[in-house]
Amino acid sequence: MTNEELVGKFPECPQIKRDDIRPLIEQVFAECKVYREIYNVVMKFCRKLYPEPARYDSKDSNCEAWYNYFCGDYDTKQYDFKNWIEAIEQEFLVRTGQRRTFEEACRIAAEEWSSMIFDRHVQDNGDKSEGGFFTMMLATINKADAAKEIEISVHDKFKELMTEYYLSGCKYKGTYGEFESEPYSDYGPNAALADILTKAGVPQLKLSVICPWKTGIHVDSRDGTVVVRGYQKERYI
Repeated sequence: MTNEELVGKFPECPQIKRDDIRPLIEQVFAECKVYREIYNVVMKFCRKLYPEPARYDSKDSNCEAWYNYFCGDYDTKQYDFKNWIEAIEQEFLVRTGQRRTFEEACRIAAEEWSSMIFDRHVQDNGDKSEGGFFTMMLATINKADAAKEIEISVHDKFKELMTEYYLSGCKYKGTYGEFESEPYSDYGPNAALADILTKAGVPQLKLSVICPWKTGIHVDSRDGTVVVRGYQKERYI
């Protein structure tokens, strides 16, 4: 699909016309490195032309129209704007192709987890107050001290197990059966992450100390992007 065809598919509204978004299409294919960046770029551009209401009021027809346009109309099941963004994303994937194989992405995700858990990593929960900063620094020091005592062989075993886990589609076998559960750490590991760390040889008492705060890693099977999520932020590998 050409840029002009994407422009032609744009669902116009009184505030945004097809001619308005031609520069946006050019920007997307010139600047975005991964398809996951497209949504935010598009929304930022379009919301400048059609600003979000200061507050939601279901009795305000203008407010309702804004939400229905950008978020879709639940009653009519029309999601024209959302579908248009998905068409751009699909075209982006067609043009750029896979960043890497799924297997390679799973290995990278395991490497990232290993680095954040066993190497130096600043604990961050988003609390920028004086007390919060002190707490984060203390947790970072305790994390580093605990990680020093863990042998390299444990790191290697962890990476092997984590790679296998991502390759399995993050299928976790718990007490109540098997279900999908991506590894995640809030102020300590979720069951999936804790299980992998334990099997790798990490002592139980160290699990919550060495895991990064507010962190998860997702492997995107559509293009092989590894999405590293921290507190209110994402980075793409």
